[in-house]
Amino acid sequence: CGGLPLALKIVGSQLHAGELQTMPVDNRLWKEVHETFVVRGNWTPQDTSEAKLNDIFTLTFNSLLDTAKSIFLDCVSVMYGYSSSWTIAVEEAVWADQGGVQTAFKELRRRALVSQDDDGDLVVHDVIL
Repeated sequence: CGGLPLALKIVGSQLHAGELQTMPVDNRLWKEVHETFVVRGNWTPQDTSEAKLNDIFTLTFNSLLDTAKSIFLDCVSVMYGYSSSWTIAVEEAVWADQGGVQTAFKELRRRALVSQDDDGDLVVHDVIL
């Protein structure tokens, strides 16, 4: 995470609209994040308790589109460590929708749920696994 706690990275990416104009931007998200982390939990970036991390991952996962949710579940269950290009090709074959799969992967990367290492392999943070 480059010194930035995973939870903070995910919360920040959750709130940032990013470059993807095709993804829905929902102002309710700001209220949900505020409710989840400030009102209910007094969460701080240093708080890495399992319950707090679970709140962050749940909020982030629930706000994904269905395609991205399914692809993320594939990534964390069987595809991490494989080449990103191979993983995307498999998902495109399964979904028969190259544009939707590409958008879903961009969104998963933007939200810090998956990344790519220097060798081009799909990486999922150990905390998520």
